[in-house]
Amino acid sequence: MYPGKRLFELTFSLVGVVVFSPVWLVTICLIALLDGEDEVTLQVACYDIGEFARFHEDGKRVIQQLGGKARLMRQMNSAHPKVAKQALLAVQKLLVTNWEVLTKSSE
Repeated sequence: MYPGKRLFELTFSLVGVVVFSPVWLVTICLIALLDGEDEVTLQVACYDIGEFARFHEDGKRVIQQLGGKARLMRQMNSAHPKVAKQALLAVQKLLVTNWEVLTKSSE
């Protein structure tokens, strides 16, 4: 099985169900990167997924539907401390529901 096969199967199976926006395609690719081995790639993917969850109105739902939350949680146990940190921060962003309250309380 080549690395892109799973991504292709996931993309192909969803094409008939939903109309893809570029945001969905980018999110699918970011989540697929979480299965990689490169430390820097994993850090960037975790960070970007967290920011997507934070700023996109449906980000949390999209990430959950695509299995990103479970993959992020697996990365929290990574042997690389920086990857584990970014995964933890991303999961926190998935769990927080109101950023405005947190911003005001820290000021």
